[in-house]
Amino acid sequence: MSYEIIKVIGSSVEPLRQAVTPRVVDALHHAHGEVTAKGLLDLVAEQKAQLWLVYKELDRSLCAVAVTEVRIYPELSALLITALSGVGIDWWARALHDAFKEFCYEYGLKRMEAVGRKGFERKLGPLGFQPIYTVYVNEVDDEQVIRYN
Repeated sequence: MSYEIIKVIGSSVEPLRQAVTPRVVDALHHAHGEVTAKGLLDLVAEQKAQLWLVYKELDRSLCAVAVTEVRIYPELSALLITALSGVGIDWWARALHDAFKEFCYEYGLKRMEAVGRKGFERKLGPLGFQPIYTVYVNEVDDEQVIRYN
């Protein structure tokens, strides 16, 4: 089966916003408040992130959406996959990965990074992704904050 990958940046996101928002919300189901669907799509509109649409070529149905951001570290730049949601990842993952890789080559990015649950490793491993560290979170409520003045 063939898939078409479309990259959306800038104001081109506006006519698509209503249609893709539910998919972005799905992608953020396991997020922990770092970002909202509106916030991610606003970043796309501001050209600070990229929206990727995966269409099945046979019937032009939308299979998946992804949002990425370019991260610039002191020693390298990377493409961070911030959100990913869709149906049938085993069928279209390679096509989307290839589009991401082409984007990395075009912009001189040295690696791709993805943030996700532990189980996501099963889907990303065959594409060459390797876990390199774990993120630990400790929520700090206002009463716990010690004020230093």
